Amino acid sequence: MVIPRGSQAQKRGTTADRAGGGPTGQHPERTRGRGRRAETGRTKTALSHHAITVPNVEIRVARLTGSSPEVVEQINVLIPQLKPAWDRVSIASLDGLIESPTRVYVARCEGVVRGITLLVPHRHLPGLRFHVEDVVVDKRFRRLGIARKMLTTAMADASEDVVSFDLRSHAVRPGAHELYRGLGFEPSDTTVFRRALPRPNST
Repeated sequence: MVIPRGSQAQKRGTTADRAGGGPTGQHPERTRGRGRRAETGRTKTALSHHAITVPNVEIRVARLTGSSPEVVEQINVLIPQLKPAWDRVSIASLDGLIESPTRVYVARCEGVVRGITLLVPHRHLPGLRFHVEDVVVDKRFRRLGIARKMLTTAMADASEDVVSFDLRSHAVRPGAHELYRGLGFEPSDTTVFRRALPRPNST
């Protein structure tokens, strides 16, 4: 799916692919000083946990600029909900990701990371494109608009010379497709080919 820069959905307008959690409370992060922090997106909503309703929970979305053991653990709760076969991240691997050209955005509820998405830059002949990757929201916090908030904040934070935002989504996830179409993405006519390489720890 592709959304061109400058489309109606990109004019700073304000439902996830996959949408774990840890303890509540705000945790400090070790900032690395690389990259600017995205303009924070905030919203409040009623949050239902089975029979418990927590009103006016603040959802805060921002670009992740530093790691901490708490943030790593919270992201590792999300990973199995995105790709169960993927390895856990470490502080070192998260630092490497943050310090790379890839932009990492997280959604926090009461200080805890409940969602994450990545924008991966790809510059080719027509110009700069961003690939939207690894969209996931904690299954206990879905259908609260968190994925939409993450994506709109991340795309609004991109530079003005972006040609388009591209993403891939499995055919069996119509709910995610509805979200993406609502944000201005349209299916493309391309076929994705992948040449997988053996992982270093594989036998």
